[in-house]
Amino acid sequence: MRTSADRRIVLEIRSWKFGYVVIEGHDLLEWGVCRFPSGGSTVAVRKFIRLVTMYPPSLVITRRTRRAKHRSVQGAKHLLQRLRQALKVRSIPLVVLSRTQVRSFFFRQGYTNKHSVGQAVAEHFERLKQRIPKARKPWDPERHIAVVFDAAATAIAFEELQQ
Repeated sequence: MRTSADRRIVLEIRSWKFGYVVIEGHDLLEWGVCRFPSGGSTVAVRKFIRLVTMYPPSLVITRRTRRAKHRSVQGAKHLLQRLRQALKVRSIPLVVLSRTQVRSFFFRQGYTNKHSVGQAVAEHFERLKQRIPKARKPWDPERHIAVVFDAAATAIAFEELQQ
């Protein structure tokens, strides 16, 4: 049986929700989306702490938030700072990958758009195969589950970049 020494929680942070995957070794243990009111970082941190308590990780990984100056991006940045503080108190390391690192990794593998990356994620984590977000037009809203696939893509990129 594996210990939590090789358990990772990988996040995709947005201004009003975060998607997560819990990975132990190469296995996907759990995944989901936590919503909270826009600007409600206190609620988000509480939900995150509950997740860390349920699945004690040896490491938390996330992808850097976008750099735009829009208010929603500022909320995501603030949440990332709060999560960093909460992890520091618990002595859990946080690794932040750049958006370019994740995108470049998949581009080198031949996955050039979000839908193809989602298909690659589903091939890697069989449990997500039934949930692949459909390809969308630029004017269509992103599906709720997309943040989980973004978190899983970050997990895959991190794993491969470590080798």
